[in-house]
Amino acid sequence: LTTTTLIPSSQLTMVPVDVIFLDIDGVLLPFGSSKKSSQDEDYKCDDCIFPKSTMNALTKLLQKVGDISLKIKDGNNKQQTIKGNPVLVLSSTWRAQQEFINDILNSFKGY
Repeated sequence: LTTTTLIPSSQLTMVPVDVIFLDIDGVLLPFGSSKKSSQDEDYKCDDCIFPKSTMNALTKLLQKVGDISLKIKDGNNKQQTIKGNPVLVLSSTWRAQQEFINDILNSFKGY
């Protein structure tokens, strides 16, 4: 059973987000990565299909975006600080099959 509650738009709070469109092939999973030696223990995490180097880079990006702060003035001319709020959007063809999405999510958890 699913219930839906409608909230009037006047009660919604706008939360700015930093949208990061994430591709998989050639980005998180570099072309030719299958040729990498399986003996290279630093290449992949145990429960992750992506190389550690690309997962480390994605982690740094998310941390940097999260560390960004923007000072704005509201309608009452009061200054407030908004922290970065990164959101990933999967823009890869990997989004087309649930099995692939599960592989990505499990890899993120495994990392």
